This record gives sequence, structure tokens and C-alpha cells, in this order.
Amino acid sequence: MKPLWHILRACRQPRPGFVLALLTGLFLWACLDDVPRDNPLDPALGNHNFLLNGTVQTYYAPRSPIADALVWLEPGTHITRTAADGAFRIENIAAGLYTVYCSAEGYASDSVQVNLTANKQLNFNLNGLPRFVSRTVTTHHVARWFPLDDVYYLETAAQVTDADGLADIKQVICEIPYSAFRDTLDPELNAGHFKKTFFTQDLNISSLHELLGQPVYFIAEDNPGAQLRTEGVYAARILEKTAALTSPVELQAVPADSIHFRWELNPPAFDHTLQIDVYAINAGIVTSVKTIDDIPAGSTDWLYRSDLPAGDYFWTVTIRDAFGNTSQSKEQVFQIQ
Repeated sequence: MKPLWHILRACRQPRPGFVLALLTGLFLWACLDDVPRDNPLDPALGNHNFLLNGTVQTYYAPRSPIADALVWLEPGTHITRTAADGAFRIENIAAGLYTVYCSAEGYASDSVQVNLTANKQLNFNLNGLPRFVSRTVTTHHVARWFPLDDVYYLETAAQVTDADGLADIKQVICEIPYSAFRDTLDPELNAGHFKKTFFTQDLNISSLHELLGQPVYFIAEDNPGAQLRTEGVYAARILEKTAALTSPVELQAVPADSIHFRWELNPPAFDHTLQIDVYAINAGIVTSVKTIDDIPAGSTDWLYRSDLPAGDYFWTVTIRDAFGNTSQSKEQVFQIQ
């Protein structure tokens, strides 16, 4: 810009009004040039001066840092991961309205909307998701003398864990879309384990065979309401064959020190084992007293060195395949004298 004296010299006879106007304009220009630029929307700032930082921690106290969590802004390309202490830092962000997202493996994602007009600190407390350790669906067949119809039922079981602790698991649900069936499993004494038996009539079906090839889903829910749904689990088969017990039967008396169990069975073509269960009958009350499992396939007898007291008993033989499906024989009664 040319100096004032140079401008005045160019005007051979400057008028007083012109000089006054010129001086006033120069004064205002100098004042405006010194206006503080603290308006974040001022384009002269470049709109890339802001900082967003904070921490990502677990949901419940005492809150622990979550390392390697992903934090990013939309719209835009700003993205970072948290350090070992859960801290994150994003610089050179333009002023504006953003959605800040946060996610970490094993945790429910979270997001918050911010209107960024200054540096901002933002903390996330992520809810740990429930996770299935195992889930099983098995079929079971029980032959009986009376009523004449055999019993079939479905047994469902699941083991669930949670990043926030087993106490955070609210419930586990079993769902079968084929029959519009949905119910909750019962928690077991062992924390994180859930199990429930459903009979044919419970499942909105007329035969358990209808469920072969149909997916069974498990849904775990924690206290904050996060849910995890598994892929479909399928029943492998329904066992129809049962062993025919031949000895001891019909209140036959056996020695107190040994019992020779015998049965007939055409062995199934698939891998399986056999199991003998012995029950005591005392004043009409039935109590399980002995289980002999992992009897090899093809066996038709088993000698048991008994330590049972005198009394009335009954026994059964169960076929168990590699998936846990079973078929139990009709019972037979014997006496120990």
C-alpha cells in the first residue's frame, strides 16, 4: 500500500473534505484489521483448529480402560484408536456438527452427537456384550410301560460369559421360528450356565421329528439390554432304538455283592456308548443310586460289583450318541436280599 504522503502529493490541490474522508477510511481499516478472530465460523481461521480427546472405559465401576477401541467422526475422515490407558486424541477438526462413534471388540458400540465450536473432551463407557461359550440342542427318547406312548423331549443348554462379569447376564432365551416358540432357559447353580427341557407339547408341535433340520436360536441379554443372537443350532438326530432288558427283571432277587445286568440290542450304525442307571424304591420314593456310563457299543451285559443295601430297585439302559442324544429303555425291577 502506498504511504499517505505519496497519495496526498499525487493530488495537487486536495480538497479538505477529501482528505478527511481518506483519513477516516484509513482509521477504520486499521481498526478492523485488529479485530480478534475468536469466531469459530470465521473462514479466515481455516476451521481446522479444534481438538477432541477423551477416554474409553468399561460400563461399570471401577471403570477399566479399553485399549485399541476405535473412535471416529462422521462426516469426515478423522479416526483413531485408544492407547493402553483408554485415551484417544483427534486434532485439526473443523467446526461443525458431528456424530462421534466408538466401538471395541466384545463391547456394544456407542455414539454421541457434538456441535464442535471449541476443544472438547468426550468419554465413552462401553457395555461389555454377552458371549456364548457353548450351546447345545439334544433330543431324548424315553420308553415306558405306561402310558403306552413313549416320551420325547428337547434339552437346551448354554454357557454364557460377559466382559462385565457373570452377574451382568440377565437371561438366555431359546427361539424356534418354525413353531413360533420362544422361552427362557433356567439358570443353573454354576454361574453362567443355563438349561431347560421342553416336551413336545411345549414346542407347539405334534412330533419332535418336525424339528429335524430346523434351526434353534439362543439369545443372551445383559442387564443394560444388549443382546447377542447365535447362529442356528440343529438337532442331529432322534434315537428310536431301545435296549430290551433281560436280567434281572420282574423283582428277581440278586446277590448283594454283585449284579449281572443283561440286555438285548441290535447296535445302531452310528458311534455310541451305553449307560446303566440304577434307582432305589423306598416307600414309593425313587432315588438315583448308581450310574455306569461309557459302556462300549455292542455290549449286551455288565457285571457290577455291588455295594448297595438290601431293598427294591429298578434299572434302565440308555443309548447315547456322540452328540448327546439319548434313547432310554423301559425299566425293570429287581431285589437285593
